[in-house]
Amino acid sequence: MNITILTGSDELNFSLDRYLRFVLGGKVKQIFTARLGEPESLQFEMLSSHLWIAEAFNPEDIENPEGFRTVKKFAGKARALLLFVSLVPQNFPRAGQFWLTLPCPTALYDKIKEVVDSPCPTLNDYQHLETLWPLLKGGPSRHHHGHG
Repeated sequence: MNITILTGSDELNFSLDRYLRFVLGGKVKQIFTARLGEPESLQFEMLSSHLWIAEAFNPEDIENPEGFRTVKKFAGKARALLLFVSLVPQNFPRAGQFWLTLPCPTALYDKIKEVVDSPCPTLNDYQHLETLWPLLKGGPSRHHHGHG
């Protein structure tokens, strides 16, 4: 299985890479890492990843759902685990089919296993998240109108 990790920090990428190799062992063929805010870090080989683990928002631009937008492009084609590490709205579920709010009582290993064993999230699944948290619909532009 090929996995892509997309977060806002090299440290988090490295930690997740080591953790995944430890808990998934021989199932892991290759792990790619990329940084939010650095589109040039995305490589062509990542397009074939079976699993994407991504921070939903760029921590350096907390209203930019860059990770969410990237993973949504693979709706129906790849499994995904979105990580929400910023403040989430009160009505937003702490965890769901393919996302987790950190810190969370659910063990990361259990969530990864659940995601790997589940079907790929569909476009409807992503759109449902956008209705729960409209900020996820946001584009990459800053200080422009057009939310909605």
